[in-house]
Amino acid sequence: MELMILERVDHNRTKENVDIVNTKEIHRRKWLRVQLELNNSYIPRALNESLERIYYFLSQHTRIKCIDFIDTDCLIKYIKQNAKKEFKEITLRQTIKDIKHLLYFLINFRGIKHPPEIDLSLQNIELWTRL
Repeated sequence: MELMILERVDHNRTKENVDIVNTKEIHRRKWLRVQLELNNSYIPRALNESLERIYYFLSQHTRIKCIDFIDTDCLIKYIKQNAKKEFKEITLRQTIKDIKHLLYFLINFRGIKHPPEIDLSLQNIELWTRL
C-alpha cells in the first residue's frame, strides 16, 4: 500500500517537473522570437525568412536563451546541422546567406557591437575541412 502511494507521489512530482520544463521551454522559444523580431513588418522578407530558419535551429538544437549568446561555434553548428541533412532542406548557399543575414540583423537591428566572427570565404580552409 505504501509503495503505491510513493509511486503516485513520484509520478506527480515527475509530471510537475515536466510541466515546469515545458513552461520554461515555451518561454525560451517565445523570448527568442521576440529578440529575432520575427513579427516585425519592417524587416525585409528574405532577411525574415533567414531569421525564421535560424530561430528553428536555435529552438531545436541549442539551449540558447538570448541571441547575445550566439557565437561562432553556434554558427558552425548551424552549418553542420544542414550538412548532416546533406543540404536537402536548406542549400549550402542558403545556409551561408542565413548566417550573413543573421550577422547583419545583429549589427544593424539589434546594435550588437561585437557579433560572432566567422569567415565564410573559400579561403578559410580550416573551417571547411572541419565540416
